[in-house]
Amino acid sequence: MTQLKNHVPSIAAGDLYVFDVDIDIAIEWLVVREHPDNPDWILLVPVDDCFLYEAPDLVLPESVGRLMIARVGQADWFPKSITKSLRVGTIPDDAITLVKRRLADLARGRKITPTSADFDPEYEDHMHMVEKARLTLLGRAGAN
Repeated sequence: MTQLKNHVPSIAAGDLYVFDVDIDIAIEWLVVREHPDNPDWILLVPVDDCFLYEAPDLVLPESVGRLMIARVGQADWFPKSITKSLRVGTIPDDAITLVKRRLADLARGRKITPTSADFDPEYEDHMHMVEKARLTLLGRAGAN
């Protein structure tokens, strides 16, 4: 009888993961790319389905199959080892390209047109929870 070895799937741009970060919203984490100087690190962008969004958020195209909004302003670098959590799917290349463009716009300081000039406290509360999830995940990644 042949024993199966533990197979760790490769990590690729477009993969979606979930992590337990003790918050009351559902967030998936999109792998955007490997770090250019350290292949042991990946850039993750939180993605959710909350209908509220502003600049620099990005509503992903219909090709992803459901409402998904990339919270591009909350992108951060994480060690690949963090992806031991649940991989829940992938998104298509056209959506990854749009996320990369939005990240480039932010990195280069290009103006992103806001969706409204009004302050929305519900959006601010949601983004506070997304940021809390990112910071919690960063803390756990540093503990590994």
